[in-house]
Amino acid sequence: MNTATKAGVITLLIAGLCILVIQIMGPSDPTMDPSVVSEVTETVREEVRTEPKLPERPKTLVSVQGIVRDSNGTPLPKARVMVSRYQGGDGVGLSRVDETVAGNDGRFGFDGLIPGMYRFQAELRGFQGGRQETTLVGDANVAQEEIVLVMASGMSISGRILDPTGAPVAGAQVAAFQERVEQDAPLQTRLQVLLNLEEMQQENGIVAVSDDNGRYEIVGLENISYRLQSVASGFSPAEKRYIAAGSVDVDFNLELGGILSGVVSDPGGAVVSEALVEIYRQTGTLDIIEIIQERAFPPLASRVTDASGQFEFNELGGSSEFRLVVQADGYQPRQFEKLTVLPGAAERVDVILEQGLVIEGTVYDPDGNALAGARCKINPMGTRTEGPPIELTDDGLETDESGNFRFDTLDELDYRLVISFPDYATHQQLRIRPGGEPLNIQLTEGAAISGGVFDAETSAPIAGAMVMVNDVADVKKSAITDASGLYYVRGVTEQRRPIAFMNVDAKGYMRSGNVEASVTEGTETTGQDFYLQRNGVVRGVCLDASGRPLQGVSVSARKMHSEQNPVVVNAAPPVTSGADGTFEVVEVSPGTGMFVEGTHSQYLTSQSDTFDLVAGGSVENLVLTMKIGGAISGIVMDESGVPLEGAVVAVRDEWLGDVNPESLPNKSTTDGAGQFTLRSLPAGYHNLICSNDGYLTVEMSEIAVEEGMNTANLELRLTRGALLEGIVTDLTGEPVEGARVVAIDTSDGLRKISKNSDLTGKFVFDNLGRFPVDIAVEKNGFADVRLFEVPVNGQPITIQLEALGGMRGTVLQEDGSPLRAFSVSPRIIEGDRELTKVPARTFQSEDGFFQFDGLEPGLYNVIIGAPGFAQAVIENVAVNSNQWVDLQTVRLGQGGRVLGQIIDANTNQPVAGAKVTVIGGSRNFLTSTIQARGGGRKGQVMTGPDGYFEFIGLSVPQVDLKVEHRAYITEVVDDVLSGTADLVVAIGTGGIIEGRVVDSNGEFVAGVQVLLSGGVKGTDSRTQTDRKGFFTFPGLPTGDYTVRVTNFGTATQKIPLSNAPTFEVRLQAGTTEFVEFEL
Repeated sequence: MNTATKAGVITLLIAGLCILVIQIMGPSDPTMDPSVVSEVTETVREEVRTEPKLPERPKTLVSVQGIVRDSNGTPLPKARVMVSRYQGGDGVGLSRVDETVAGNDGRFGFDGLIPGMYRFQAELRGFQGGRQETTLVGDANVAQEEIVLVMASGMSISGRILDPTGAPVAGAQVAAFQERVEQDAPLQTRLQVLLNLEEMQQENGIVAVSDDNGRYEIVGLENISYRLQSVASGFSPAEKRYIAAGSVDVDFNLELGGILSGVVSDPGGAVVSEALVEIYRQTGTLDIIEIIQERAFPPLASRVTDASGQFEFNELGGSSEFRLVVQADGYQPRQFEKLTVLPGAAERVDVILEQGLVIEGTVYDPDGNALAGARCKINPMGTRTEGPPIELTDDGLETDESGNFRFDTLDELDYRLVISFPDYATHQQLRIRPGGEPLNIQLTEGAAISGGVFDAETSAPIAGAMVMVNDVADVKKSAITDASGLYYVRGVTEQRRPIAFMNVDAKGYMRSGNVEASVTEGTETTGQDFYLQRNGVVRGVCLDASGRPLQGVSVSARKMHSEQNPVVVNAAPPVTSGADGTFEVVEVSPGTGMFVEGTHSQYLTSQSDTFDLVAGGSVENLVLTMKIGGAISGIVMDESGVPLEGAVVAVRDEWLGDVNPESLPNKSTTDGAGQFTLRSLPAGYHNLICSNDGYLTVEMSEIAVEEGMNTANLELRLTRGALLEGIVTDLTGEPVEGARVVAIDTSDGLRKISKNSDLTGKFVFDNLGRFPVDIAVEKNGFADVRLFEVPVNGQPITIQLEALGGMRGTVLQEDGSPLRAFSVSPRIIEGDRELTKVPARTFQSEDGFFQFDGLEPGLYNVIIGAPGFAQAVIENVAVNSNQWVDLQTVRLGQGGRVLGQIIDANTNQPVAGAKVTVIGGSRNFLTSTIQARGGGRKGQVMTGPDGYFEFIGLSVPQVDLKVEHRAYITEVVDDVLSGTADLVVAIGTGGIIEGRVVDSNGEFVAGVQVLLSGGVKGTDSRTQTDRKGFFTFPGLPTGDYTVRVTNFGTATQKIPLSNAPTFEVRLQAGTTEFVEFEL
């Protein structure tokens, strides 16, 4: 309840008491009749509504009409037409709004659409295309164009579905999904898949069903490649990749299927009927793009449990792994990954669903009325190692007619709740635990922003521009400009920093992004105008190295974002070169020093010469020559020289650390003869990494590649890996599924290999080195286990996990009243050390009670603190497995304060701008625990002109302070007692070493690492050159220093660290030395 509402309620109570006293005391007053009482009540109601209110603006809903026709203009009846709205500009956040079916004349219509940017799309068997994007303005002075969806006769893929004997299979479903990127596409092209996430999520595939002869035909396809999936009752699923539209005789020879069945029940054994059980195909790929695509696919099959809680799938099997997801109203969802079902076999998974915990409440508008249609989203805070499936998109739910919402499938976690409504400020509430009282949430008016969008050259208004405000929690508030170019956005949330960031998109104009606007609750910020520059066009041709036109090149116009942010960004959506190699990039935002960049699976990413593009201008006859690069080819064999099929060879180059070759973008898989080829490699030196199941990973370094040449006949020999297998159980011997088992192998360098225990608790490593390994085991709800020097190629091992315990208690103030906000940090004692294995948690409760779960059994010291209070320590708390330990009631006293001054050691004058940081034992738990004089972030302040600093509300008896200043030597002051008010720290003048790094042409080099060593102990440091090539090391004492620039290689040679350019510098305190490196 906010302050204004509280005041109104108090006023209402006072008024009510006054009326009651008047009625009780003495004779009736003839003037106090019911009409007067009504007036008093109305006055009170008005006083309750003291929040500032924004003026109401009429909302105009839009109706649109359209037609679906073919390329000859013939109407297409009965087409399915869908309309989706972009939540943000520039194609961001696509969500389905409505759908309809075109009439016999091909016409359709939609009513009640709010102004915004929309996509209209038609679907009709045998046709493809039929998409149009447009902006609905909602202004009678702006003519709304008719939506015309033109569909072309689509292409097809056909074939037969056959069983293991070659007999036809009837009733099999074959679904075609778009291959979002071509095979071996470069990384940049692959990452563009992420821009179409919502579109991927909405793709359910184009489905055909095989006839009695096993024949299928998928029609209405675009001229691209597709991923085909076949599912048939009684048979294993099958998949074919990169099948071009127009292909025929694409036959599936199905294996016999396996059965996966089970019962869904609650912990008490009661069956759960009408639970949704879905099965997804899981390829086991480590390629992040492939993983995202898999997550976007619909389930392979789904079932609903019957009255006895049973389900059964009979279309599984083959070499695939599967992911089982089980959901039911009122229960926490569960998933089981990496399930295998052999052809002809039967597997069983019985699922126990925990009762779902509840977060519920009611949402009210600023006037206190129940608010229907408010969007509610809830997400767990922190990280999850297991649990229910992570969805790519989460639309949440809307409040009902009474303003109520209810989430009833939650776990015992902290959650973030976000409630949004277009007209009101967004409400965000953190660290909500399920099971509490229903929430009553009243939204506020929020702020409003208004202004206009105009042509930068002519100042003419731009109608139909989308103005978007980035609100809290990734909520977008938007408006469309009218015929006068004017807009009005309301419901913007005033945050701690009263600033909102705005973006503007308009067709034909350069996007304006991240513009700041001041906002105040209940107030309209006016005059926020935008002047947009017209976009231009770039035309040219793509050629190969021989000067021949090159088709199928993805061409992007690129430019530097800004001088302040020197990163290269796309200036327009990419296009693809045609059969004659020509391209036309439209909607290109103007700029200087621009270039076009081309990507192609058989060529290197290549750039054109630079050019300048003025607003509304064009660049013609640009030539983009694609470089083919070099190649590396060879053979992978085992120790005996036998070729290995299925080994993955990848270019690791800049990919540092422990990587899996399958996760790298440029890779190749060996064929039956063990051969591999890696193409499109830039000239220079490259490093390869190779892996295969059951073998040790091997690497080969510094392989020279030349443009247009193939470095051939490489031999990679793999050594058979050692075996380690085992089972994970709890203390009772029951298997533990989903435990993460990590083998730390030091046989050849350091490798960390992880596996998950299966349904029976088993795990297997088959690619370890010959020396013993260390094993680490993690599982939510259990204590971590670490085993050392475990021998390989021995008997299976058993790892027992111990269930976690917890502690609970009550925290009070000195006067006995509950402390409603505090933090608890348990620190386990191991030997003579005190370790923090579990992060501190913050609790908010009316009675000061807390429960801290998830603790491994052991002896703990427990630290409890709160803002403005001295912390308390409870020592030697014993936590046992699967039990709660009750702590004694804790009382916290008021916290301490440190006040001091920083002075110059030579002049005794105050030092302004010194940074003072609390370090060591001063760490606390709430963000507001340490408040600094003059502001600043937690535990850190800058001294003012008088050199003074102050920390208040310290929760420890003593602190360590660190004092830093560019022109002075860093000082650390230990063991400053809480309560100190006269601390004086004298700092000595330091020296500065600064410099610049340039290349042989005198051009500055950004991002180069510079190392500093020597001097006195503690002055070693490192930094990087800025975008102008400069670096600096301030606050250094007198001494001899070594400054070294590291440069790990160029395109033509490799430079070892020992040969890195180096300077020896003699520095006197109070002086500055400048050095310049030439690479």
